[in-house]
Amino acid sequence: MKIISVIACCLLFVDCFAQPFELERSFVGHGNEVSYVAFRSEDNLIVSGDEAGQIIVWDMENGDMRQILQSHTGKITHLEFSNKGQQMASASYDGTIKIWDMKTYRLLGTYENSSTSPYDGMKGNEPSFVAFAPDDQTIYVGGYNLEVLSIDLKSKKRKSLFKNDEFSITCGRVSPDGKFLVFGVGAIVYFIDTHTGKMVKKLRKSAAFEDYICEIAFIPGQPTLAAWGYGGNVQFWDYRLDRLTNTLKATTQEGSSDLAFSGNARMMITGNSGPNTKLWNWSRKSTIQILGEHEAETVTFAFSGDGNYIVTGSRDKVVNLWSRKRKEVVDRNIPTQVEGRTVDIQEEFTVRGDTIEIQLWDDAKIDGDIISVNINGQWILRKHGLVRERKTLTARLRQRNNYLIIHAHNLGSVPPNTIAVVINDGSRRRMVTLRSDEGKSAAIRLLRPHRK
Repeated sequence: MKIISVIACCLLFVDCFAQPFELERSFVGHGNEVSYVAFRSEDNLIVSGDEAGQIIVWDMENGDMRQILQSHTGKITHLEFSNKGQQMASASYDGTIKIWDMKTYRLLGTYENSSTSPYDGMKGNEPSFVAFAPDDQTIYVGGYNLEVLSIDLKSKKRKSLFKNDEFSITCGRVSPDGKFLVFGVGAIVYFIDTHTGKMVKKLRKSAAFEDYICEIAFIPGQPTLAAWGYGGNVQFWDYRLDRLTNTLKATTQEGSSDLAFSGNARMMITGNSGPNTKLWNWSRKSTIQILGEHEAETVTFAFSGDGNYIVTGSRDKVVNLWSRKRKEVVDRNIPTQVEGRTVDIQEEFTVRGDTIEIQLWDDAKIDGDIISVNINGQWILRKHGLVRERKTLTARLRQRNNYLIIHAHNLGSVPPNTIAVVINDGSRRRMVTLRSDEGKSAAIRLLRPHRK
């Protein structure tokens, strides 16, 4: 009976066998604990901020540090892109909000938050969130000043939209349709009309239920708002009907947590689980996967726009990128062995056109890795030593499915043999890191759409 109970419990709450995401890359460069991460999916960028105010822009495809934005002097609490995507706002415990040009990475302006008297170890001017108004000409700011402001980016004039004498403003977002500024204060979620600046509604589970709201997130494509309570509960509200529709107990541990949802609205990520984060099927209240790999508390995370990637940030000063696994299928066109080694299919891409460009390099420690490259049974590169500089190849594809095999001739001084690869078919670039050793050769399945 005990065995049956354990299995039943596992099937109900955790899908033990489905692990849809795997660690693809770690970004190391912060000198302090990471406090916030954000995706800019349209140009494959990850932006991360830390406890000392440093912001780093990372290239998601090759792992390079593209830019360091060093102007804040306190913890980064929020990073938000403008609606048109041309600017980024950063909020910091130094009491300021800064606006950055995302093409030139130039600082466009610095805006002071209002302040109240110090309390509970806070100075009283620290912003907890920043959000762009629908026209990108105004930002909304709230935090430990017990106040929500609108700030005109040109004139820098501030207008108070909400103020109380008891609770800090812990979180805030603009609704996907741009109609509402929504923020958490104590156990209540408030809605302000972005057009009139007037309070229009508030959501509260009950007057007796004081589970203070720490974070909120809108579920894509649905009139649903999720709110994380300090007690580890997630509340789901239909904000059109002002109705609580569901609750989920994410953890028994009290504390704050970030919230993130995939673009298809099926998956949710929660924290407050030490070095781990939980990936949920939130509608079924079941855990899909536990994302680990960090060595300290994971405090921030985000989905890419297409839902194929997750980025996590931790107090271990590391940013991790997770990618969705490809389903394994049998393909008789790909050999099972090459030169006495097993062929390990590690990725699958759909490609268009008759030719592809292949770039290969060593994106880790340069340790003497030597490889050969095989396309559809033909060796197009023999015994090439990997270095930081990219080696570019072109290959002509056949009409049916194709494959690329990378054969490692050694393990280098730091096993295994790791190879960064970019596949460019002229319309899209895909980047992956492959791993080969003396027992297996890495392979990519290249699928071509069926022609009528």
